[in-house]
Amino acid sequence: MIYMIANIIEIIQNKLVIESNKTGYCGFYIFDSYPELNQEIYIYVLRVRNEYTDEYIFFEKRNTRNLAKLLLTIKNFGIKSLVDLFKNISYEKLIKYCKENRFNELFLDTKLNQDLCWKIINLIKLKILNLKYNKTQLLVIDSLYRLGYKLPHIYNAILQIDEKTNEEKILKQTLIYLNEMNNEL
Repeated sequence: MIYMIANIIEIIQNKLVIESNKTGYCGFYIFDSYPELNQEIYIYVLRVRNEYTDEYIFFEKRNTRNLAKLLLTIKNFGIKSLVDLFKNISYEKLIKYCKENRFNELFLDTKLNQDLCWKIINLIKLKILNLKYNKTQLLVIDSLYRLGYKLPHIYNAILQIDEKTNEEKILKQTLIYLNEMNNEL
């Protein structure tokens, strides 16, 4: 089931109790606006079922539902993280942050840990925006990370360099950008 036409019966903190076809459902909600009681609306539904939980999540918009389904595939990213993410940031703003590689803003706005923020950005860039790093860029990223550079700085530096450049030049230019970033900090 992707959506249902439902009547909002009760709102309890961050959960909704709804009724559709004389059947009641309870679940977390992710809406841009605060839902009103006794209002009949289209609700997009995502059921999260695994060995730990069996919960419904209700959405106002289909694209947010689809993105949530994708984000829940990230290891250590569950319903609580999802609700916290969308409590602090809209779908459009999240996509914009990912497109522009604005890690710091995402981290500060959502209060999620840094590792999850990078996983979110990379997953959205790969699956939603279809932006991919080439083999050479990935090799440089991995090498610099192993040398102790921070991933946010590496990714920001890599974005400044033409992807068609050879490995040696990408590494050299990335190190120059990383040095400039460290001097600015």
